[in-house]
Amino acid sequence: PPAERQSALACAIAKSAASGAAARGRNPVQAGALAAAAAMEALGGAVEVGPPIGPLRQAIAAAAGSATAREAARRGAPVSALRWAATAAAYGALGGDEAALEDVDFGGLPSAWSV
Repeated sequence: PPAERQSALACAIAKSAASGAAARGRNPVQAGALAAAAAMEALGGAVEVGPPIGPLRQAIAAAAGSATAREAARRGAPVSALRWAATAAAYGALGGDEAALEDVDFGGLPSAWSV
């Protein structure tokens, strides 16, 4: 279905952008924000920007968070830092909407704020 393809594309772009930003030394919040912006641009602005945060934006935040955490792990960060990196990147991708973080599924990587 088109919505699933759109989500898969947005998440792939977000992962790539977040990983690249983190590798270039951006902090996780910046990496997440850059990832969301890249995904939105690729989709022609089709991703909702403000509240309420919908499932596509949550998926983008999760993708950005997991990619940022993977880059941190590649650089030798401890597990506690990986959780923080994922959460911070998701926060950036969500435009600073702290409440929306509760709905982001990192796929097994718990949010640092829930630990």
